[in-house]
Amino acid sequence: NQSIQVFGGTYGDQHGGFNLTNGRILRELENFDKIATACRAAYPAGHSLHEVVQEMFDRYELFAKNFFNVAKLMKSQRKIDSEEFDGKLLDMILAYDAAFPDESYITKLHFLVYHVPGLSKSTVLWGGFQRRATNQFIQCLTISRTVLST
Repeated sequence: NQSIQVFGGTYGDQHGGFNLTNGRILRELENFDKIATACRAAYPAGHSLHEVVQEMFDRYELFAKNFFNVAKLMKSQRKIDSEEFDGKLLDMILAYDAAFPDESYITKLHFLVYHVPGLSKSTVLWGGFQRRATNQFIQCLTISRTVLST
């Protein structure tokens, strides 16, 4: 708990753990190199786990950097090219798969990876994107329920 709190995170039981949403996650991702440096120092050179931890945090840092780039675009109020977003998203996906090869995507990451790229073709202003994407997703669910109930 204390190590996360040093970097600005808070513990929230209602979220099942640490609450690193919105601005907090951007701050964490932007400063992940400091977190990684602290974690890398846990095992000194010569320790049997030193190299393992170094390699793990190389992958984690690459993912955090790419995730930060995607999150920053999604929070942006500027117009962006959907190809720019798709390129950054692809970099993030590849870094995630390298960092967590045996893990499936959590729900929000699944939505980002599989559903946002199609929506991004028609959306050029990303501030407020989450509201529009959620509304479109709810419309799709409503249509699906109607079709399945008949």
